Amino acid sequence: MKKKVNGYVDRVTTTTSRYGGYWHRITIRKKIYSLFNEESVCLLEQGDLVEFFFVSSGRRQKYLKVDGLSIEILNPKEFAEHTNGFVYIMSNPSMPGLLKIGCTTRTPEERANELHQATGVPGKFTVEWSVAIEGDPFLIEKKHIHY
Repeated sequence: MKKKVNGYVDRVTTTTSRYGGYWHRITIRKKIYSLFNEESVCLLEQGDLVEFFFVSSGRRQKYLKVDGLSIEILNPKEFAEHTNGFVYIMSNPSMPGLLKIGCTTRTPEERANELHQATGVPGKFTVEWSVAIEGDPFLIEKKHIHY
């Protein structure tokens, strides 16, 4: 049965899994949640306010396995004035199956409009996902996006 947790990330550690890929251990309120994936860098960092679903798993040793698709990084209203930019994912109907991942110091909607006007792409870009960034959004984009 899936359960939901939300809170501030206290700590993140990453090791190579013995089955390949990476094992990220995310600590929230003294509980450790396990996220297994192919990325060497965990999307979450200490201090992030997050919400996700997890299940109890494991044969010999019980652990709390994170549903990676359910992870949401929350941006509380009290931090809105510290937002320096956004990391975003956009799509365009003229390029089915492709996504544009990037960052901006303006709003994602302004960036989508700018891309449409500047590139001459027939369709308008749609913002599929974005997250406000406190600090330098360009550093976050480089750290978390692997090409």
